[in-house]
Amino acid sequence: MTDVQRATTYTSASVKITYSDASTKTQALTYNTLFKTGDVLKNGSVSVIAGAFYDINGNPINRTVLMGDDGANTGLFMFIADKEKDLSTPDGVGNSAHVDKISNVDNIKFSEELRTLFIGEDSGQHVNNFLWAYNVDSKNLSRILSVPAGGEATGLEMVDSLNGFSDILSNFQHTGDWGSIHNVIKAGVEPLINANWNNRNSAAVGCLSGLPTL
Repeated sequence: MTDVQRATTYTSASVKITYSDASTKTQALTYNTLFKTGDVLKNGSVSVIAGAFYDINGNPINRTVLMGDDGANTGLFMFIADKEKDLSTPDGVGNSAHVDKISNVDNIKFSEELRTLFIGEDSGQHVNNFLWAYNVDSKNLSRILSVPAGGEATGLEMVDSLNGFSDILSNFQHTGDWGSIHNVIKAGVEPLINANWNNRNSAAVGCLSGLPTL
């Protein structure tokens, strides 16, 4: 079945795709273990909850975390990102946060079947924003997508099973939204952005390949 057929089947059914920064789940949460691996990088949209929640050892959480619910207020999940690693000075292309660490979480989806949390960035610290996969059992963090410079990784959706298929849907927007972080690469990259993305007026949306068989 083609991606178009799958999308048609999906959008014609009773379940609808939600493109939301405040990532929601359509079923009651079944995974609510607190990750304790560090702090989310600087981001004005996350919440400081010093002492308001406790980790699995009963210690107060005095960290910056990203929180969300299942859309029906019947559950709460919490994600404490992999330990932050701001750089003391920007790297050679302008990143002020380590490219092997998450920066500025913007949208998340959890796959029950893959036991994996997918995390999209909208960062002012990475020259290119990334989509990450964090397996809650192995604790492995993998960067699975890089979007064009200045673009935001968004529109994240994880479909565990639809007509025998599993899909990660993703997209990016506002490619070439330049900031001071892009000063090093802008002169060389801007002509490519304009040529490939219709002078910053186009983007891309689709399914990512390479998911394991469930």
